[in-house]
Amino acid sequence: MDNCLFSRDLISVVVPVYNSEEYIIQALESLKKQSYENFEVLIVDGSTDNTPNIIDTNIQDDDRFHVYRVINNGPGFARNYGISRASGSYITFMDHDDIVHRDWLFELYSLIISTRVDIVFCSGFYNIYKDDSVETFQTEVSRGVYLLNKKLKMRLSHGWIAPWLKMTSLKFIKNHNIQFSLDNAFDDVLFHFMSIHFASTVAFCDKPLYYHRIHNGSVTSIALVSGNMFFYHFKTLYDMLNDGCDAQLINMFMQFIKYYRGKVASREKYQAIYTNISLLLADGNTERAKDIAMLGIEHINPNYL
Repeated sequence: MDNCLFSRDLISVVVPVYNSEEYIIQALESLKKQSYENFEVLIVDGSTDNTPNIIDTNIQDDDRFHVYRVINNGPGFARNYGISRASGSYITFMDHDDIVHRDWLFELYSLIISTRVDIVFCSGFYNIYKDDSVETFQTEVSRGVYLLNKKLKMRLSHGWIAPWLKMTSLKFIKNHNIQFSLDNAFDDVLFHFMSIHFASTVAFCDKPLYYHRIHNGSVTSIALVSGNMFFYHFKTLYDMLNDGCDAQLINMFMQFIKYYRGKVASREKYQAIYTNISLLLADGNTERAKDIAMLGIEHINPNYL
């Protein structure tokens, strides 16, 4: 496709940043090199190190980059903050320590405007490890447009969760009040489940276009070491119940929680919380289910409550 055909729509890219001295330059440089040039980058920076100075120096001659300095309240807060200030027709997200292919925006945008679906996904990505080795992850989903039926929703509920794997319209997010979870190591799970719940159609790009960095400080690494981080899924459930999400979405997410029973360190406690919530929801006792969900959060963060 001819890049000049797609110069009308502004794309918003939200980048939450916290103490990224080692990686932020590479992230910003990869954005500057995008073949699709009509974009804005909303950098929501809560850093306490020298990252703000590095950012200012790197973007000073490019007015597509906008920096918002905030007190660090986690990536969920930063992403929601970015959404509230985005002005693009379409929106996607990038992590502060990652790198994007030069055609990342172009490919996703070309697909979403040619198909008019609610969400487009990258079907693959690359992991970059501390030793600079690269591993490719490519799913078996073919490029194309799909109706989002129950079967596909269940499949999507166990993959493609990361916000940097998807692009959607800003209108879609705001119309359905789709947000990221706060005070949650897996803040993007809420955003993902709400997105696929409200979407009717999706499309997949078959090109891996995103380079996700795995290092000692990344959530992915920490989760692999500490399986109890999966207790944060109960915080996501709490958010859904607190927001009055419908039964179909809650049931789909309960299946997701059930999947992680065998992956947590404290399996008996995880199972007990899950079982209690299941029984309470079956009885229609949403308020008590919310109370039990909070016990899951307290298990990994005793100071949360």
